[in-house]
Amino acid sequence: MTVRITDYDHFKNVFEEKKSQPVILFFTASWCGPCQHVYPEVETLSAEHLDRLTFFKIDVDVDENEELVNQYDINSMPTFVLVVDGEVKEQFSGANVEKLRQLVANALA
Repeated sequence: MTVRITDYDHFKNVFEEKKSQPVILFFTASWCGPCQHVYPEVETLSAEHLDRLTFFKIDVDVDENEELVNQYDINSMPTFVLVVDGEVKEQFSGANVEKLRQLVANALA
């Protein structure tokens, strides 16, 4: 399952716990139709790879997440950011399920 991030401190704490595995940051918004469209696939992929990969769901509408939005230079939703060993490896925007699956495959390679 995805980890819903509530604020920057929560992000830092959970990220520290999960740093031994790849993390995919899913920047989303409640008003974003494409985000809602791709979310079931995010949940499916998260459940399938629970022991090897973690998805963080970050709502850009929440003021407490503004620091993360700025840190990762998020300008459109949905945006997916693959972080491995604390470094951004890949990033893309859009609700492209095939690109998301490829991002997961790259994370697990």
